[in-house]
Amino acid sequence: MAGNERENPAGANPCQVIDKNAITPTTPYISSISNDVTLVLRDLDGCLRQQGAQVSDLRVALDGTMLPNLLPISGPATQNYVKFTFRIDPYDRDDRARWAKIIRAMRRSDSGVSFTLFNKKTEQMFESGQTIVINLYPSYTPFVVVGLIVLLIGLIVLGIRSNMLRENPSGQKHTDINLPLSLGRVQMAFWFYLVISGYLYIWLLTGQSYTPTGSILALLGISSATGFAAEVVDRNKASDSIAKRKDLEIQKLALDSRIQEIETTNPAPGSDIYTQFMDKKDQLTVVSL
Repeated sequence: MAGNERENPAGANPCQVIDKNAITPTTPYISSISNDVTLVLRDLDGCLRQQGAQVSDLRVALDGTMLPNLLPISGPATQNYVKFTFRIDPYDRDDRARWAKIIRAMRRSDSGVSFTLFNKKTEQMFESGQTIVINLYPSYTPFVVVGLIVLLIGLIVLGIRSNMLRENPSGQKHTDINLPLSLGRVQMAFWFYLVISGYLYIWLLTGQSYTPTGSILALLGISSATGFAAEVVDRNKASDSIAKRKDLEIQKLALDSRIQEIETTNPAPGSDIYTQFMDKKDQLTVVSL
């Protein structure tokens, strides 16, 4: 009883968030945004009676920003604490905006951000002098960054030393790597790297992996469609060029054959056959260009 009186002195605010009870502390630090946190109240039952609320009405607030999507779990009756499991909902724009604000505040402060409870019904924030530090990036973050750097260097090297990002309408292997760069292929490679980087960043920050959102899939679809369309245009141009080349080769063979036939007759200068002979030679010169 004496210990309870010391925790709850007369006139004290039962809704005040305190640093600890006899057993459980208010969480001062977490290693990931996806961790569980605990907030100890001076008198949880007395606070709920005063607020006319249930435990389910309580929400956690960081840096003055309430997180309405996080539901509380109460501890044993004598412990006066509630727990929350932090998470970011990537499909909820408002939730992403709230967490972005909290993360910006966390980056600006080495000592953490304010940590308290909020009554969702009355929109009243509880008295608190507690702070919490959230480690935004796990210990393996440097390895992921190195992997992204290696991937970027690999794309650049392959783009320079191979035809992977170059126009190759014929689809054949070329020893000549000085083909012009393809805008469609470069664009596809750029968006591929950007999406992979963004996805890994979200995974590092939240500790959770998600299926890419509709907007990301749409972005990849547009990029792929653009690259495919450019490839189709290049292939059509190449097909037209090949067809024209074949027509010219056929014309050249026909002209060569006709010129040889006329030469065997040894036409006299000024004759009609001689004029035809000279016309065929002029046509051959044009076709051979």
